[in-house]
Amino acid sequence: MKFMKFMHAKEDRPTPPEVYNFRLYLTVIGLATALIVFGYDTSFIGTTQTLPSYKRDFGLNTMTAKEADAFTSNVTSLFSAGAFWGALFMFMLLELLGRRLCVLLADFIFIVGAVLCTAAGGSKAMMYGGRVLSGVGVGGFVAVIPTYISELSPPAVRGRMTGCFETFYNFGSLVGFWINFGIVRHIDTNRSLAWRIPMGVQLIPVGIVALTIPFLKESPTWLLKKGRDQDALRALSFLRNLPVSHQYILEDVGFIKSQIAIEQSLTVRRGQTPTTWSTFRAAAKEATLKGMRNRFGLVAMLCLLQAWSGAVAINYYSPTIFTSIGLDDTTLWTGIYGVIKSGASIVYFSFLIDITGRKWPWITSSIGCAVCMYYIGAYVKIANPGDGNTQPPSEVAAGKGGAAAIMLFGFLWSFGANGLPLIIASEIFSPSVRSISGPWAGVNVWLWSFVVTKSIPSMFRAMGYGIYLWNGTVLTLSAVYAFFFVHETKGLRMDQMDRLFGAVGEREVAPSVVGEMVDGEKEVAVHMEHAIADALLELSVPGAGFLPDIAPLANTQTKIIAPATTVLFIPRDPPPSLSATLMPSNIPKGQIYADIIIPSTIVVMSQPRGASTATMGGLMAARMNKLGAQGVLVDGRVRDVAQLTDSRFVHMPVWSRGVSAVATRGECKAHAVGMEVWVGKSRGDLIMLDPEDRCAVCIPQDQVGAVLEMVEGIATADEVKMVRVLGGMSVQEAISL
Repeated sequence: MKFMKFMHAKEDRPTPPEVYNFRLYLTVIGLATALIVFGYDTSFIGTTQTLPSYKRDFGLNTMTAKEADAFTSNVTSLFSAGAFWGALFMFMLLELLGRRLCVLLADFIFIVGAVLCTAAGGSKAMMYGGRVLSGVGVGGFVAVIPTYISELSPPAVRGRMTGCFETFYNFGSLVGFWINFGIVRHIDTNRSLAWRIPMGVQLIPVGIVALTIPFLKESPTWLLKKGRDQDALRALSFLRNLPVSHQYILEDVGFIKSQIAIEQSLTVRRGQTPTTWSTFRAAAKEATLKGMRNRFGLVAMLCLLQAWSGAVAINYYSPTIFTSIGLDDTTLWTGIYGVIKSGASIVYFSFLIDITGRKWPWITSSIGCAVCMYYIGAYVKIANPGDGNTQPPSEVAAGKGGAAAIMLFGFLWSFGANGLPLIIASEIFSPSVRSISGPWAGVNVWLWSFVVTKSIPSMFRAMGYGIYLWNGTVLTLSAVYAFFFVHETKGLRMDQMDRLFGAVGEREVAPSVVGEMVDGEKEVAVHMEHAIADALLELSVPGAGFLPDIAPLANTQTKIIAPATTVLFIPRDPPPSLSATLMPSNIPKGQIYADIIIPSTIVVMSQPRGASTATMGGLMAARMNKLGAQGVLVDGRVRDVAQLTDSRFVHMPVWSRGVSAVATRGECKAHAVGMEVWVGKSRGDLIMLDPEDRCAVCIPQDQVGAVLEMVEGIATADEVKMVRVLGGMSVQEAISL
């Protein structure tokens, strides 16, 4: 287990060792097994279609060359077309059915397709239908499983867990090649069994998945979005190997619920219960927002760059290069190329991805692969290895260099364009848009796969060696693109992705203080609190968001804006009228509220009116500060002022209505964390603390957009009025103009 822990990214918070457990690994392996058929198809179908028994059974021997090419092309391309529609199909089902049932549905469809292909005999219609259905199943797998795995995984090992997708894909690719290698050497290729075995082998991994699905846990993110909190807690408890009441589990739930609440507040009206349709509509709306559009564009661009990175061209021409330099057993050498490419991918995505990250491996891989492509292109141009002519020793030596370049390309490609697009796509999107983002990635993969596989033969005929120069140029541009536009996402929590893609770059992933805020918060914070309050007044927010009589305990120059974590206090012995309306406490028995607050937030504490005791003291504040709280706002009293204002104990701003010498237990008790509270006449999801004017303001999350639209105009108008008054105008004149 220590070895496993070495291979993960820097943890986003102290993580119990139990989190890195075999329940998680076995769950991920069970899901990733489905992707074996994805890689298997890329390698077995081409060789299978060249077997004599296959050509005989499907009548290729009696067809014209054009008809045979059309049939072979259809069998290949219908799989990609089916995969495209399978990914698109998941747009409608991912939120409705959840992740687990979508995997089950895709698995069932694939099984039907594989059975049709295996039993097709000489029926072209059965083969076509089976290939389409198999493609639909694989398209569903690609659209759902990376997102599913990402939502199940802790941030520090999320890349490695999602990388199992690529590991099993490459394992399937190896099996697909070597099964035909064995069949050609050990089975009479004139028997129908020779092509039925490769077709039937597809049923093994999907059969394993079918047996595994009943034991899988549904995504906690999806469960929380559906209001199934207890099911989500149980799922997380199982996956993290921790009790339901453990702080790490509660923090996970808090992170996810906070993200979901903020996102739904942007798209679902307050007080409404989200339905599947409203959630899908909200996801579509959010996908068009700033900070989200760039993510969808990034995924589309990475899938395009992956498709044109040159792997298809290498697969197309490598046997010719091997033959030209005297390597007669081209299937063996092509297989060795596959071993290098797949083996390196398995090692990288199993052990290294959460150490090296995503951005720089992509850049390094792209540059190295571009050099290989340029060399191969130059060799093909000079030696023309496919013309059948005897080559001079110098060109034979160059051909050996070309073979080495092919092997080196396979190694370098393994940790770049080979798998990173889908891994990045699975981890950068917020929970509320995953019903769209997963299928979006799948659609782009299969769209460009279809385009490239259809284009490459024609491009070879028209361009010859130029195809390698084209791929080398694309790879060079890919490295440049990654340098400027691909952010490092290694080890980030899901809620931190919004900060990363909403800000200028990865250095902006930090909470709260001005200069480190995400764009929306920063735009609010640069304005004076009175302009924000005026905007909230225009929007009919109760009390204009202002929190009267709450002031900082010490002088500070730090202006802060951050989401709120609320803590509701109630009387120690609540009257029956209050007890009848209270929701049950969500603070686990035996735990203290200060131990379960959400990092990177301002803790807002609501004390019952008229209470004379302190709600918080130095001990609680120090603990919350240690957990990452950015400030505390107490709608009530505090004590231990000397500690609260001493940076040795507490180095975050503390605001309150007053002080007390009496501990909380004298009159009150903490009842709930994360429950809606009212502070004066205001409630809000973002809290702004402005020490310059000693004012605190609540900004409801669903009003942030409207505030941003209004506040700049209000602030500018106020500045103009001040200039007019200083210039000698009366107040009435300054206002009237």
